[in-house]
Amino acid sequence: MILRFERLHAALSSNGHRVHLATGDGLPVCGSKVLARCRVQARLTCPGCRKRRPKKAQRLDARPLVTGVDWSPLYAAIRRALEEGATEPPIVKVSFWPMLAE
Repeated sequence: MILRFERLHAALSSNGHRVHLATGDGLPVCGSKVLARCRVQARLTCPGCRKRRPKKAQRLDARPLVTGVDWSPLYAAIRRALEEGATEPPIVKVSFWPMLAE
C-alpha cells in the first residue's frame, strides 16, 4: 500500500467565483475544470471540495470569506513596465489582493 500525502491549500479561481481546495499545481480536488492558482487565507466555498475533504474544510472554517480577486497591483506593474519600454513581464511581490465579504 502506497500512502501519498497531498499538500492542499485554499485557492481562488482566477475569476473569483469559488475558493477551492487545490494542489500546488492549482488543480481543485473537486475535479472542476478551472485552475485555482490564487492562494488565499480563506474558507472553502466550493461544495465539491467540501464533500471530498470534509475534515480539511472544517479546519479552514475559521478563516474569512473571500469573494473575489482584485488584480489592480499586477495591472499597475504591467502599466509601469510598458511605460518604461520593458519587453519582459514585471516581477511583482503581490500580484493580486483578495476581496473579503462584508
